[in-house]
Amino acid sequence: MLAGSNGSIDLSKVTPSPSPSPSSATEKERAQRSLKSGTSASSFDLEAEDTKREERKELSTPQKSGTTNTNLALLLPPRSSSNPLDSELFQPIEIIFTCPRSRVAYELMLTEQKYVRNLYILIQTWKDPLASRIISRNITSITETSFLTLFGNIEDLILVNTTLLSSIIMRLKRWNETTTTIGDIFELLLPDLRQYNDYIISFPEACKVLHNIDRKEHIRQFLEQRGESNPLCSGLDLFAFLMMPIHRISRYQSIISSLLSYTPPDHPDHPPLRNANQNLTNLKISLVDAIKEAERAKRLNKIAKKFIDTKDFQIKQSGRHFFYDGALSKVCRKEVKLRHFFLFSDCLIYAYPQANNRYLPARQLALSSTFMVEEVSSKAYEHAFSIRHESKSFIVFAETASMKSEWMSVFKKVLADFKSPSSNDALAPVWIPDDATTTCTLCESKFTTFYRRHHCRQCGIVVCGPCSTKKKFLPGKGKKVKVCDKCITTEETKSPVANRTSFLFSAIAKSDFHPTPGDLKKLEVHKGERVNIWLVHPDGWFLAEKKGKKGWIPSNYLRECPPQFMNHQKNF
Repeated sequence: MLAGSNGSIDLSKVTPSPSPSPSSATEKERAQRSLKSGTSASSFDLEAEDTKREERKELSTPQKSGTTNTNLALLLPPRSSSNPLDSELFQPIEIIFTCPRSRVAYELMLTEQKYVRNLYILIQTWKDPLASRIISRNITSITETSFLTLFGNIEDLILVNTTLLSSIIMRLKRWNETTTTIGDIFELLLPDLRQYNDYIISFPEACKVLHNIDRKEHIRQFLEQRGESNPLCSGLDLFAFLMMPIHRISRYQSIISSLLSYTPPDHPDHPPLRNANQNLTNLKISLVDAIKEAERAKRLNKIAKKFIDTKDFQIKQSGRHFFYDGALSKVCRKEVKLRHFFLFSDCLIYAYPQANNRYLPARQLALSSTFMVEEVSSKAYEHAFSIRHESKSFIVFAETASMKSEWMSVFKKVLADFKSPSSNDALAPVWIPDDATTTCTLCESKFTTFYRRHHCRQCGIVVCGPCSTKKKFLPGKGKKVKVCDKCITTEETKSPVANRTSFLFSAIAKSDFHPTPGDLKKLEVHKGERVNIWLVHPDGWFLAEKKGKKGWIPSNYLRECPPQFMNHQKNF
């Protein structure tokens, strides 16, 4: 019983009990009193609701393989022939505002009317029609478990909030500034309001189910058409309606706190309001993490809708959080191109801008301990920075200094969760743009229409064909790729033999050897000069040292070498 200034109000005579546990003796007694009195403001029959709960429990057990969706019919409880949206619960009530307290109480009723109305709209627009469609078309891809997970205990919440709304309306119809109480309603219903905890905890799983449903074109179109065809939805989709219960407890706490501030300490409603406010605050705190996760899911869902043709890109991933997005100019090989970048907790995606604020994904770079973002000082590009990854590295620049600063700040925050790399050797190089040079970086040969540019996949410099004849395996590539002669020479000079403390033997040049100008890997020698040999290449080249400088010399230019090393005479 709720004691008010206008007498006692038996909530069981206003609407059925919202408790989902009909096995409770107290709840059964309340149900029996309600049935005997013949009063019920809800469109749900109490006995049918008890049966439905038992059927839910049965359906929640794992089904054997080969089961059909015919049991979904059990999830469609008997509905009243009348439309619950036409109930007197949603009719306007006039109240004379004599003080701020009465205005807050009236605001509580209005927000509760709108909220309960939206819960009914959710049932009528999506839940029941989807169940009917699954049954009629025998859609086996949506199981009973998935269906229950998607909508959670939404109908139990309807019962709780219908009870709450009925009680608030009854108090406002007999409103008295000095005696009417509101806090005791929330004190009595607090155990039932804890059902929101179950809904919020299961909401991330509901998001996963909705994501899987969205991937089925015919079902996604069906859900979209249901929302678009119903003007009561106000343009909101199914996800928006499923989100509504997430913030409801926080809304209650805010209104009750405001009502408490306008209630004098000697008012009979002050103690119950104080207790209700504290209880709602504690309940809200316990749901903070779940609410944050729901918000992340909402942002991720909104971002995912901006992408088109995502068959190779799973935007909505479990545990993924969206952080930042924006346009950046990407320095490509031949020109600068505008791309839109999306930064998530586990990856960076850049995409091609399309019409109507949509994007076509181009590449996804997973964040890791080797992912790096570095400042770049460039006269050609203002506000530039480099993005380095195992498979792809490049330079981008923002439109303004503040935009660059924002990007660098967000990258720093996100990458802080990853360990710092021990080295950046595994990262792909930033390619030098084609128009940055007209000659080969190594031999300075001029590029023409037929004498083409090539990029070293290891260091990123622009070289000609003769200076990039070798290929090798690089991290993240999966196959041999073109590298320049400079990188090959550097690697060979770092070999264990070349780093030994003493050379293999000495030799004397029997003729002059002059490498091509700019060829940094070969060593120039003159007839009669002595060199120390550190490494013997199977193709007939010796890694020689002269006056502290190392380089390659053909073996047929040397004499006084041990016989076992003189059988390599061909050039490579």
